[in-house]
Amino acid sequence: MKIKYRPEIDGLRAIAVAAVVFYHAQITLFGAQTFQGGFIGVDIFFVVSGYLITSIILKELITTGKFSFQYFYERRVRRLIPAFLLVTLATVPLGWVFLMPDNFLDFANSVLFSLGFSSNFYFYSGLEYNTDIGLSKPFLHTWSLSVEEQYYIFFPIILLLAFKYFKKYLGFIFLSGFVLSLALADFGSKSYPKLNFYMLPTRGWELIAGSLLAHYEIKKGYRDSKNVYNLILPIIGILLIIHSIFFFNDEMLHPSLYTLSPILGVCLIIWYSNKDDIVTKILSSKFLVGLGLISYSLYLWHYPVINFLEIKYFYFDNKLKIISIIISLILSIFSYYCIEKVFRYKVDFKLIFKIIAIIYFSVFVIISFSIHNNEKIKKFKKLEYHSFLDFEKYNKEKKIFEENYDYNNFDKRKNIFIVGNSYAKDLLNVFNFNKELSNKYYFYTPSSKNYKNLGNYQLTCFEKFLKQKSTFCENKDYTNHLNKQYLKSDYIIFAVKGPSRYLEKFLEINNQLKKDGKKFIIYLDDVRGKFINNMNSLDRFIFINKRMPNDEEIDYLERQFYKNSILENKAKLKKIKEMFKRNKIDYILRSEIYCDYSSKTCKLITSKNQKMYSDSGHLTNAGALFFSKNVSKLIKKIN
Repeated sequence: MKIKYRPEIDGLRAIAVAAVVFYHAQITLFGAQTFQGGFIGVDIFFVVSGYLITSIILKELITTGKFSFQYFYERRVRRLIPAFLLVTLATVPLGWVFLMPDNFLDFANSVLFSLGFSSNFYFYSGLEYNTDIGLSKPFLHTWSLSVEEQYYIFFPIILLLAFKYFKKYLGFIFLSGFVLSLALADFGSKSYPKLNFYMLPTRGWELIAGSLLAHYEIKKGYRDSKNVYNLILPIIGILLIIHSIFFFNDEMLHPSLYTLSPILGVCLIIWYSNKDDIVTKILSSKFLVGLGLISYSLYLWHYPVINFLEIKYFYFDNKLKIISIIISLILSIFSYYCIEKVFRYKVDFKLIFKIIAIIYFSVFVIISFSIHNNEKIKKFKKLEYHSFLDFEKYNKEKKIFEENYDYNNFDKRKNIFIVGNSYAKDLLNVFNFNKELSNKYYFYTPSSKNYKNLGNYQLTCFEKFLKQKSTFCENKDYTNHLNKQYLKSDYIIFAVKGPSRYLEKFLEINNQLKKDGKKFIIYLDDVRGKFINNMNSLDRFIFINKRMPNDEEIDYLERQFYKNSILENKAKLKKIKEMFKRNKIDYILRSEIYCDYSSKTCKLITSKNQKMYSDSGHLTNAGALFFSKNVSKLIKKIN
């Protein structure tokens, strides 16, 4: 029983891979990110894979009465491994060049797990899929390949046993597996979102959705072909898919019951498509079929290409994003015709096996050596890094203006209490470099030389202190110390990086401060340039290019810093500001001090060519001195 080629399936693959590529490239239009639900492309792939693999296995079982594991896995190896190894061999050297030591070692581990079809387990232990840190993980996208490969390993065995002993109940078994996996996914999306995202048991229902279609198609001997359904339902199906790609986002529960929408859309197209309906005609077009044919190679190539280009140029505008897509397409066409097709149809499998074994062993040895000798690698790469960046110089202890406070003899200056995290100390430094302000105001943070080892003064602790006054997250002595500082304060400034984590706490703290008669202002951080391995864009430029940027390059970096920090966070920042205004909470934007709105730049170096930042956001002394002239704006808001 031969499987009939269906070009619209390749069209579905094209839609899936295009959605994923544009999602990872983060193409923006009019300041808004398009394809924000493009991750759904992976789910489309899962349904298609479930349908095709189940069709292959069931038709072989029905036609011959048996199933050849050897032939099945040979086809899988021919289809998947050669192109994957090509991308691996191309990516590892790039990782050595572009990644910092820790990032390279992390990447080496991810390659090793990918070779063992288990990178989803590795990434599950590391990070959320949609976080910026994924920028330094060029193999992050292989988690879905590992899920599919695990499915290819276990599913044929399960299906063979079910077919042999429970043939009459095969449909019920598929349906039960679908419901159980979906229920598990919906529960996991709320309770264990990261585990839920990466693992086969909570992705299985998407694959089984395709299996159900294949089973009933073979059992009935045909798919439904009622004219009305065949004309309308594929249209509904494609609309469900399009809706999910453009209107889903990273904040939704996924996979979960919400994910049923695009999965149902794929199923409607697979089941009801026919040569006469408009959707099938579009999906069967030469362009989409061609894109579908190279979809596997494109999926493999696109993420490392995007990753390394963004690391190289750091700020990734639409022009570079489009270039990355074009490069990915070129590489994909090459690997499809020169690797995929050749190894699938023209090379003897014994030779393929030998080639794969040699490459596997070589990569395994190189990666294992890298992991085993990680300290040597770190030392080697850091020597190269320091010679250009002088990294150690900027990580020496900064000059922070702290004193042994005499709580009974605060002077006549207005006392300004700066509460927050390490960025509060940065602000303290900035204030005290402004001589005019430091003569008029007394600035201090919830720490002193007496309590220098108790520097954890996050807002969570301060909130607890405000509520109870008798207990604190550190100890009783420090609570008394904090209480004295708080009572003496005339004004309070909350200075933190990443205010969204503290928004609810600001509202709770607001009421208590008003009861205590305290005036306070929030120093709102809206300067959030992308960073990798705790390095800002200037450091990354120096590390990659082995030199300081020229004036034109500095201007570019500073403009992109402004764009990435402020323009791309405009919508989110607007909501935060509206919330503060509703609750009558005073605030000032960090960008009002750190950035120049007229030139649309956020400074990275001083006029003396000194670095502003020692890492991804903390200031050097040169930076604190430079920004001290602008900090008067904050005091004016308090008064």
